[in-house]
Amino acid sequence: MTRRSGFPLILTIFCFGILSVSAEDWPQFGRDSTRNPVSPEKNPPIWWQFAGGEGEKKVEDKNIKWKAKLGERTNYNYSDPIIQDGMIWIGTKRVNPTKSKPTEAEFDMALVCLDEATGKELFCYQYEPIKGQVGFWANTPSSSPLIIGDHLWFMNNRAEVFCWDIKPLKDRKGKPKELWKLDLAKEFKVKHWFNHHGSRRPSIAAHGDYLYLPTGHHFNTRETLNIDGKNAPSLLCIEKMTGKVVWKDSSPNEEMVTHQPASATIIEIKGEVQVVVPQGDGWIRSFEPKTGKLIWKFDTNPVAAVWLDKENPRNGICASAVFANGLIYVANADRLECFTTPAYLYCIDPTKKGDLTPTFTTGDNKGKKNPNSGMVWMYGGPSKDPKEDSILEGVFGNPVVMEGFVVVASFYGGVHCLDAKTGKAHWAHRYERKKKNPDGIHGSPLIVDGKIYISSRSEGVWIYELSKEMKILGSQVGFSEALENYESCVSPVFANGVLYIESDHVLYAIKGNEKPPEPKKK
Repeated sequence: MTRRSGFPLILTIFCFGILSVSAEDWPQFGRDSTRNPVSPEKNPPIWWQFAGGEGEKKVEDKNIKWKAKLGERTNYNYSDPIIQDGMIWIGTKRVNPTKSKPTEAEFDMALVCLDEATGKELFCYQYEPIKGQVGFWANTPSSSPLIIGDHLWFMNNRAEVFCWDIKPLKDRKGKPKELWKLDLAKEFKVKHWFNHHGSRRPSIAAHGDYLYLPTGHHFNTRETLNIDGKNAPSLLCIEKMTGKVVWKDSSPNEEMVTHQPASATIIEIKGEVQVVVPQGDGWIRSFEPKTGKLIWKFDTNPVAAVWLDKENPRNGICASAVFANGLIYVANADRLECFTTPAYLYCIDPTKKGDLTPTFTTGDNKGKKNPNSGMVWMYGGPSKDPKEDSILEGVFGNPVVMEGFVVVASFYGGVHCLDAKTGKAHWAHRYERKKKNPDGIHGSPLIVDGKIYISSRSEGVWIYELSKEMKILGSQVGFSEALENYESCVSPVFANGVLYIESDHVLYAIKGNEKPPEPKKK
């Protein structure tokens, strides 16, 4: 670990004035430590239009408060926007000014801060990708920061963790001050290799004086495990203000089947705080926050699942767990290129201890039913419909739980609405694509005022009513033939009356009640 007083900065702009804190900010991934992306606000927009096109196809921005170009156009960005104290923080890619005609694989990463009211850039931290990481998969902004009061914490794609004092920037009097930095690659041999779930990486959680950070450690292949960081930690507990490591966990180790992009979820139930983390071996585990002692574990794969098996593959977990109504909701996923293989969504009772898997998947009791099962219900698996491979395909974004409903979106473009208590399906919908691209939904659904927002990678935003019957309020919103590119892997976020959608490394602040034009008569 190193301490520094500053760091190289590029494109930094400062204004003056102090901003008040809003109760409807979005200060971390999933809005709060439950990772349940629900906004308490009302009256979100249900239609907007992005400008684009020429001649007869030209269209203007509609219901767009402002838009900000973040960086270079690239295929993937997994950094959900964070909104706190009048500032927006989001990742992007930028050209390194010292390189002549860099390829996309040579772009720098950047964490950008914008003014919430105007979209004007206030600050940018730009850094080179780590050597040995090549291609847009590895060199993609992918982790959202955590903000509490005057401090910001985040992990970059070099496996470096930072703590900044952002009060000077909040007051518009100066740049953030670096308080500490922890290099996970140097200290613990953590590797951020090419991964099979896009390029999402964990965000940091906090409770009391401690941070909880899934490291995102992933070896390139099992054959290179020994040289790629055997026994490197998958989870760290860190002192919030010093960066000192308190405890670490390496549970997945040789059983890891994929990289580890899920963030920790902090829950409190029956007076007990738990740190709940989905991990790279397909298990979700709960830890005692001060000691790292295991409280419970749950295997999200059926007993017959085998790593890389075509018929019954063993899945990893990309989505973070969501805590709502005293229960844990978590979904798993196979590799990105295996987008139609079966996946599973579980509801788990976190009040029990030990192995909560419904059927033992390891040990002498493998294949036997577990009398200590913590499974409330399960949804997904292979489909009996000959036209479908799976009931539920791989899930990359968090589930969302609200008013007795749980909504989950699969990578292949399926949206599922279930009863949160029973797991009974109310409806499922797979949107039709204008583009021949199976690459569907990477981010988490968002619920605002009884409306479900789903941001697809290439087909705009789909809006549904939160109800037992499927009702589409808007389809392919923001997408049009006039728009040259629409690429979004970022979750929609709603804060302080504004909806934020990122597309093609442009962040749109959407607000307004203008209705779509009437279709032209033929």
